[in-house]
Amino acid sequence: MEAEGCTVNVFENGCLLVMGARSLDDAGRAVEAVSEMLRGLGAEPEISPLAVVRVSVHGSMGRPVNLEKAARRIPSAVYEPELSTALSYADGGTSVILNSTGTALVSSEDEASA
Repeated sequence: MEAEGCTVNVFENGCLLVMGARSLDDAGRAVEAVSEMLRGLGAEPEISPLAVVRVSVHGSMGRPVNLEKAARRIPSAVYEPELSTALSYADGGTSVILNSTGTALVSSEDEASA
């Protein structure tokens, strides 16, 4: 279901997963929109404080990257061209997927709540 520019998954156990929010305010508006829809169906949703579980950012370096050279220079980087077209790197709760085009996806776990 889409609400407030976000995608919201509603699970049988009552949990909601909001994806695509750019801020906690956006996520809160999406949760409230879904809550209104559920109220219209006769449900009585109780909203708990929101918690950020994972933050993802997609960007570009603006130029191609030699993944073989990058894999040799970045400790713990994994690049196996037979299995994937991207280099992956993880450090603690943060992971990076780097493509030869220079685009990257950075994801990080976050346990902050609002």
